Amino acid sequence: MNESAFHQYMRDEWARQAREEVKNRFRISAKLTPETYPALMQFCKDRDLSVNSALRLILTDYFHLSHE
Repeated sequence: MNESAFHQYMRDEWARQAREEVKNRFRISAKLTPETYPALMQFCKDRDLSVNSALRLILTDYFHLSHE
């Protein structure tokens, strides 16, 4: 693939991705204390959840939201 073909490919990919539906997801992050991190990891392990799923469960329960 020459340089021109590469740039055309990248333009086409960008246009294709721009047409795709954007998912309704937001990113959050937090600095956890040395005590909180192992507690979260144990919570995940005990329930066979990923960190993402565990945090979603914790937040939906805290805010009394329906589980989706």
